[in-house]
Amino acid sequence: VKEGDIVVDIGASTGIFTHIILPQKPKHVFCLEPSKTNCKKLTSKKIKNFQGTLEDFVASDKFRKFDILTMMWTLCNTSNCYDILNQANEMCNKNGYIIIAESSRILVPYKKPIQMYIRKGNPDIHSFHFSKNSLCNLLIISKFKPVYINRYIDSDWLVVVAKKTEKIHTSKIKLDKA
Repeated sequence: VKEGDIVVDIGASTGIFTHIILPQKPKHVFCLEPSKTNCKKLTSKKIKNFQGTLEDFVASDKFRKFDILTMMWTLCNTSNCYDILNQANEMCNKNGYIIIAESSRILVPYKKPIQMYIRKGNPDIHSFHFSKNSLCNLLIISKFKPVYINRYIDSDWLVVVAKKTEKIHTSKIKLDKA
């Protein structure tokens, strides 16, 4: 994120990530968040927001385009990650970027005790778990070109930065080894 960027945080929660990027002086920061309670907190922090899902926002009269889209531990909780990324592509300006952070649980050693993953009470409710290849492939078929992938093998996070493209580059699709 650099000075002058127009940024949207999709699934912003209470704006923790938004506060991290504000010192970079983006031109405009906007949050999409389905929780009414979280949107009240965002508003109290003077952060512009839309209460609803990405689908609600795309269908609304508030729809606009952004230079940078972020999804921090959000894509794994969607009901259709392919549709979400296609709608995110519609929201992304030409030559814009999407930044996705997810847990690096697949094909990476799980670093926490198993009871933190399979526990009493509410089970893990993530609909999707991504490997580096599955997330990159999903971005590729949604017309985004991965340009940065963190060293997820040593981290609890898988972070992929991808640039919007005009076509799908199927030659870049990679399969995971069993």
